[in-house]
Amino acid sequence: MYRFPSLPSSLLGILFLLCSVTPLWAATYTVDRFDDVSPTDATIQPPITDCDDAVPNDCTLRGAILKANAAAGADIIQIPAGTYTVVGGGQDEVGFIGDLDVHGDVTITGAGADVTIIDGGGTDRILDICALDSPNRCPVPPVVAIAGITFQNTGSGTSAGGVRNRLGTLTVTNSTFRNCRAIAVDNDRGTLTLSNVLIEEASNNGIRNDGTLTIVGSTIRNLGAGLFNSKQGPSAGLAVVRAPTASRPSQAGQGPTTAMVARWF
Repeated sequence: MYRFPSLPSSLLGILFLLCSVTPLWAATYTVDRFDDVSPTDATIQPPITDCDDAVPNDCTLRGAILKANAAAGADIIQIPAGTYTVVGGGQDEVGFIGDLDVHGDVTITGAGADVTIIDGGGTDRILDICALDSPNRCPVPPVVAIAGITFQNTGSGTSAGGVRNRLGTLTVTNSTFRNCRAIAVDNDRGTLTLSNVLIEEASNNGIRNDGTLTIVGSTIRNLGAGLFNSKQGPSAGLAVVRAPTASRPSQAGQGPTTAMVARWF
């Protein structure tokens, strides 16, 4: 009978450690509440950050993002059809109040931009990716993907809008930004890709960019300026716009812009 050779004890120890390491599997959280209640309110039961699929009414959009921020690995948030209201006001950069702060890798998927709607209530930004330039908040700039969602009715501040991407890598597909006051999408030194995205009815800029921006097959219309690309300098923005893209780039000349397609609305 053939006898397998014995392994050195040091190799056996390494194999044991490898087999005992817990993999960082992606967790999936499904939003099952339309409201936005305080995650610190102990009177609300079950807690809105539990996000257990077996328990109903335990996962708001805010709760799902807080859960994903606290978890290891790249997580998934699923948002079924419906209108979800975000209660703005206040600022903590953690996500308990005000806009929704994203600090880790996550994919946020709706059922389609025509049926999954996140409403800012006219008071605040909706999503803030890597809200602080701080290693204890975002030690590694997050990678975020958003698909199949409409962001609408955001606040009126100068930096308010649907989404701000600070230092992260953000990809938005098949989504809409509507009636986002000030700026619909703010790319703050991050990497942003918009594909099949509609931006309309923003009071100021559709997009503000001082990072790296790629726009493919998207429409930007009925707003103050389509794209504000930051001026030359350390934080100058680079925008690459690929046809077919409908845009009103009245301020696009501020920074280096490649292949801008100018079509007016």
